[in-house]
Amino acid sequence: MNANGLAIGLGTSEYRASGGMKRKTGMCLVAGAVILAGGSEARALNLVFDYSLDTNGFFNDPARRAALELAGQSFSFITDSLLAIVPGPSGQGYDNTWEARITHPGTGESDYRIRDLVVPADTLIIFAGGRNLSGSTLGSGGAGGFSSSGTSTWLSTVRERGQGSRTTDFGPWGGQVTFDTNSSWNFSLGSPPESGVNDFLSVAIHELTHLFGFSGGTQSFSAHVSGSTFRGPQAVEVYGGNVPYSSSHWGNGVQSVIAGTGIEQEAAMDPTLTVGARKLLTDLDYAALQDVGWEIQTQIIRSGDVDGSGVLDAFDVAIFEAALADASSFVSPFPGATLNLLADLNGSGMFDAFDVATFEQRIAGATSGVIPAPGTVGLLLVPAAGLLGRRSRRGF
Repeated sequence: MNANGLAIGLGTSEYRASGGMKRKTGMCLVAGAVILAGGSEARALNLVFDYSLDTNGFFNDPARRAALELAGQSFSFITDSLLAIVPGPSGQGYDNTWEARITHPGTGESDYRIRDLVVPADTLIIFAGGRNLSGSTLGSGGAGGFSSSGTSTWLSTVRERGQGSRTTDFGPWGGQVTFDTNSSWNFSLGSPPESGVNDFLSVAIHELTHLFGFSGGTQSFSAHVSGSTFRGPQAVEVYGGNVPYSSSHWGNGVQSVIAGTGIEQEAAMDPTLTVGARKLLTDLDYAALQDVGWEIQTQIIRSGDVDGSGVLDAFDVAIFEAALADASSFVSPFPGATLNLLADLNGSGMFDAFDVATFEQRIAGATSGVIPAPGTVGLLLVPAAGLLGRRSRRGF
């Protein structure tokens, strides 16, 4: 039987600076494995960043791509299994076909269509680019929409990717992120930005979180919205009550704790970013993604805890320095966890002096001198935390 389906394209959300977030061909795959405390491995989603629609060349600089791909690692704890989308003969005498529908990241065309895109299993394809965004907007992002035609099984695969009803779960094919070409950006990965410039890593994390369903256009998210509050059970448990909410963002100024640390920060999905500050995903932001329907692995080993004590402290610094002098001296306390996995804090792909500097900076930034043990969600990759300073704010 030939069936036809149409999904309305999900709207993008913007990040504005307070003070939002505000074509070179090629792809980059960000893949990962989450190492659990018992040494077992859970596969993370693969994020494929596609720069073929970057018509203005925003990502021509490899450093910019590296920053976006590092932002993608913030979602390495999501372990859902997504079905592949592979168009072709249905076996019923007609083809299973579909069109991915996005806002073109380079031109802003609101219903740009890509016919019969192949999306591998456990993979999201994210079209990235830059263009001149209006006003104080730094970035825009969201999950893609689609139209499809074929068997009922095919329509379900495109719509849900094996995740069940969109009213309670979410399984997108991917989407798009766009960044303002006229803003002043910091693309450094190892330290917070200088005053007067916008931290690209913070904006990218924010926009990718919209793509993962933190949006009023996502049914499983909006089901938890009541007036000016978000009432998803995971978020409510973390926040201690209903969470202030407004237009696909937390209420202005909502605070939480950076995941895997004891450091309080304005939540990443607050609608604005302080110029000169860095914001990472917090426990509250991750909890909202769980309410959307994503499976997020808990009890994750923390980067930097190289002695396995559960805290980041001076003992870890000493091991870092010894390993820098002689890597063969390092013995992992966790089966299967390598030195690079635990100690590559700046995402360079190797443990080096920059990681030692980053680690010491984090220790110095902790109020007590010791960063507390993680809660239910930790970070395998922990860039230096940016403490909020004077607020000259722009919106996402």
